[in-house]
Amino acid sequence: MWAYNYVIPSSLILWILLLYYFSLRRLPIRINRCFVALLLVEFVVVASNILSSYADQEYKSLPYPLVVFLNLVYFFALIVQIKLFYSISANILGIDPYKHPVRALIKDLPLIISELIILSSPWTGAVFSITKDGYKNGPLYNILYFCYFIFLALSYYDLIAHRSHLRRRRDFACILIFNSSIFVGLLLRLFFPKLLIFDTFCVMAVLLINLVFMNPDLHLDKRSNLFTSEALKTMLSEKHTLKEHYIMAFVIKNYMEAREVYGPGQMDEGIQMIGSYLLKNFNDVQKFYFRNGRFIMVGKDPARLQQIKDILLKRFEQPWVSKNAELYLELGVATSDLDLVNYETDSIIAAIINSLIRLSTDTNNNCIVIDEASILENEKLIEVKRCLESALDHNKTEVFLQPIMDAKTRKIIGAEALCRIRDKEGNLISPSLFIPIAEHNGHITLLGEQMFEKTCKFIKEHDIEAMGIQFINVNVSTIQFMQHNLPNRFEEILRKYDLSPDIIHLELTEAAMVDEQLMERQILNLKDKGFNLVVDDYGTGYSNISRLKRYPFINIKLDMSLVWEYGKTPDVILPSMVEAFHDTGYSITAEGIENEELANAMERCGCDYLQGWFFNPPLPIEKFLKEYANFA
Repeated sequence: MWAYNYVIPSSLILWILLLYYFSLRRLPIRINRCFVALLLVEFVVVASNILSSYADQEYKSLPYPLVVFLNLVYFFALIVQIKLFYSISANILGIDPYKHPVRALIKDLPLIISELIILSSPWTGAVFSITKDGYKNGPLYNILYFCYFIFLALSYYDLIAHRSHLRRRRDFACILIFNSSIFVGLLLRLFFPKLLIFDTFCVMAVLLINLVFMNPDLHLDKRSNLFTSEALKTMLSEKHTLKEHYIMAFVIKNYMEAREVYGPGQMDEGIQMIGSYLLKNFNDVQKFYFRNGRFIMVGKDPARLQQIKDILLKRFEQPWVSKNAELYLELGVATSDLDLVNYETDSIIAAIINSLIRLSTDTNNNCIVIDEASILENEKLIEVKRCLESALDHNKTEVFLQPIMDAKTRKIIGAEALCRIRDKEGNLISPSLFIPIAEHNGHITLLGEQMFEKTCKFIKEHDIEAMGIQFINVNVSTIQFMQHNLPNRFEEILRKYDLSPDIIHLELTEAAMVDEQLMERQILNLKDKGFNLVVDDYGTGYSNISRLKRYPFINIKLDMSLVWEYGKTPDVILPSMVEAFHDTGYSITAEGIENEELANAMERCGCDYLQGWFFNPPLPIEKFLKEYANFA
């Protein structure tokens, strides 16, 4: 006799889970499909377990084909169940177990063989047989356990091998626990076959998966009730499930200004009204809210998305009215006829957001087309970002040195340390590409610190005085300059290499001088530590001589735009400016020296130092040493 004490409550729990799952909107992604399949198969397993067990007990009074059929259904579903549990694990870990067909076939081979053996059992009795004495296990019955242990072993292996893919620490624990729950239930089934408790452990695993990974609130925006930006990234990352999918995005123009005019409460209600309108009228597309008044729609028919665009433009000609709000909003729309499957997810999203940002403040244009060129441009920037992150993570940033020459003797007197990184092929990436990315994503601070330390290491390991070098300039970005612990951090690095701070000159751009109080505090702290400070790119900002002389700078670097303009049309302004700086106590460096005529002109203007490609471009340390080791 089989004990049904556990299996019947398990079936009721599964009913509740099924009803709850289908009552909510879900994202059409692989893990959700796997979970639905798992719920249905688990229900079949539990139901067929009850029915087949009952049929095996009452085999004499029931038709023989019915008893055999119920057992076949149970064993067949049991094998499919463990495959689905494995698929859930793989999805959580971000693995596509069927990306490589040959490997997938090897993984599925035990399952395929087991299913064939089960289907042959009515004739061979391999797994079970129904005889005149009732139900009996066959000689190959343990193939069920073998199949389960194979897929559990695969799950444990993938968990260890790919744990770095997990975004949350609890995800690791969840995968470990639900697979272990199945393992424990399997052992109990092996040693206590008459106790129908295995299904209970499987339902426990299903419950855990549902609680941790299947919460739809993780993918729903509370204000708009649409899917979130994270949901969009998840969906777009599953290329093989998308097939043909196209985008249409729109933005509320001047959203932040509108939020100030109408107030946060009314604008939030407006976002809710727009979300409700989209949900009510466009059931055939997926809808996402991307914060700050930006909406994205994904569908299979580009013509339908164009139709939706026209409908929305017409709808926004009317106010959005509710009990508490009446909003007059202007719409900007971005469309594309490109199939999303062919492009990287990050590139698609970056192209969409950049287009919406442009539309948001463009008063002359309400529509824009996202073409292949814009997506490829973003793909290039994303690759640069990856190279930057890799260089920072592995400390592979490089110091290039550009000589600074004495204007009178034309001998080297100093150098500027400049950052360089390389792509996967080892080619240099332009600073104009990676510096803005570093500033935007917050990596510029680490980048600056690595450059400062590597410059210190270079000075420590080489006799720069023998080369005639009296100082090396290191750039400090605006964001890095705002760090309150910057002076102390630089001092720690200097102490590590046993260097005096006066040999390193810190270059600050005028952009770093916006906050007067912070600027004054930081500059005085750095000066107290013994650092010498230089104004970089003078002429591109808003500083003037009267403002600069309040701070202890020692050198002013004239931006190359001023130098080149003077080279084209000499006047009295630049020489007078240089003279005024000299009177205030500053030395002057002219950047952008590209030929001898310009060098001579800047010397006549009174500049103390010259820097530019006429003397040398920024050089790797090895080439710099070969060029200047015996220069003095």
